[in-house]
Amino acid sequence: PELERIDDPSMNIAAGIAYDRRLWLQWETDSIDADRARFMFASYNAGRGTLRNAQKMAREQLLDARLWPNIETIAPKVPRWRHAETIGYVRKITSYVRQLDDRGRALTDDVTVRGLKR
Repeated sequence: PELERIDDPSMNIAAGIAYDRRLWLQWETDSIDADRARFMFASYNAGRGTLRNAQKMAREQLLDARLWPNIETIAPKVPRWRHAETIGYVRKITSYVRQLDDRGRALTDDVTVRGLKR
């Protein structure tokens, strides 16, 4: 309700974060922890309903629908889903997150090493 002006960049970012949080919570029981972020990013891009349809198809193929690699496998068979766009989006965002994590670890390691030298 407090997000009155979506054209304001700070409000737009806040709305995106709020939506991501909602998606994150929704995928808690429908994905494994290691793949939860991928389901969240994919839902942000394609919509949660599309991912639920993919999960349904995965279950019909006797695949574990909570595993992201199984969703990638079934994706081309899901009607009306531009799956290549979504999978590319998920891979790009996951790569960015990994890079940020690596930089954070490197910074922490550097601070620790400098602290030990003193």
